[in-house]
Amino acid sequence: MPEEKYGFNNHCLEEMVRKVVKDLHLREAVVDHKSDVKGAGYLSEVHRFVLKGSSTEIHMIAKVKPEDDEDEITMLKMFWEGELLMYELVLPEFEAIQKDSSVKLLWPLCYGIAREGSKKAILLEDLSVKGYQMCRLGKSLDLAHATLALEQLTCLHAASFVLRYLYPDRFKNLLEEREKVEKCFEYPDYLAPSIKFASDNVDCDVFQQVLKKFRHFDFKERSRYLMNGHNYEYAVITHGDMWANNMLFQYQDEKPTAVTLLDYQISSYSSPLCDLYFMLFLAVDEATRDGHFVDLVNTYERALRRQIAELGQDPERIYPKEQFQKDLRIFSFTGMAQTLFMLPIFANEHEVVEKNIEEAKGQKPIPEQTFIGVPIASPMYINRVKQMASDISRHGLDELW
Repeated sequence: MPEEKYGFNNHCLEEMVRKVVKDLHLREAVVDHKSDVKGAGYLSEVHRFVLKGSSTEIHMIAKVKPEDDEDEITMLKMFWEGELLMYELVLPEFEAIQKDSSVKLLWPLCYGIAREGSKKAILLEDLSVKGYQMCRLGKSLDLAHATLALEQLTCLHAASFVLRYLYPDRFKNLLEEREKVEKCFEYPDYLAPSIKFASDNVDCDVFQQVLKKFRHFDFKERSRYLMNGHNYEYAVITHGDMWANNMLFQYQDEKPTAVTLLDYQISSYSSPLCDLYFMLFLAVDEATRDGHFVDLVNTYERALRRQIAELGQDPERIYPKEQFQKDLRIFSFTGMAQTLFMLPIFANEHEVVEKNIEEAKGQKPIPEQTFIGVPIASPMYINRVKQMASDISRHGLDELW
């Protein structure tokens, strides 16, 4: 096939598109660039375009890692390696496990991955063509959106549980590949300033009482221990970042009907409850949590057990109900730690977060300093911390700390 230029300034992306054209036998292929939606994500350059052949069109999203020093182990490089590994190895394994299931983990088709040196990129199906869009409610999920998201999350967790149970060697290989990613960042190293900031700025008796119990422990080492799936029998490969901006929904009129999860950059090997609490504390709106916290937990548990059964396994053997109830009162500790660490990012304006991440993403994080920028005690921040403390206290979630 003659050489063609598809209009990308990034050489890596240009080569990836050429490979797709060759692999799919596209004739007379051209690229229609959607320049009006070309932009930057927090950790990626994002391009949307249409690859047109003589008889077909493929709508794509390209996520491209900004250039940095190939020899430096930065936050940006670590997160990118994690996501590429998910799309290249982990999600295809989960897809194979779920091939006969009536309910599956939804994820965009992956057309190509580049992992050479500092040149990293991924070509994905553009799901907006199928009507997927960001949550219409903004940063918070109501009951309908949260229910769909939790049910989809259980597809990820169930596939991980069942793959580990049926094919332990294959699962072990995935974990070994994950552990090859050299780490420069673990969030427990950055907890101390986040906790001090919350203590100084959230004037709430319930929160201060819960925080006093939290601080009774060596919270940094306890969080690190609980987050490490090798210390726990019922660990899974998690999503790691279950906030509203990492979900795309389909709608019928104003009702959400389907959801797909995106951005696996901080996926880890941990308890599935880490994902559950991340979403409940950081993504679900106050009214829904006040009225339906227990309902949402039950929704997750029922859906997980149902999905494990769909995959032909006994849910009680894979993840006993009694163990799940116990874990709710153990891993709330990591839920609180994640919330206090991540909330300054969620509670800031998008432009501020983007600026802070742009400054930090090519640097080596420094332990005991705030991870991203300067926390702001906004009303959203204070309310979220109060809500989290209320949930923990009201439902006895700190009983097994």
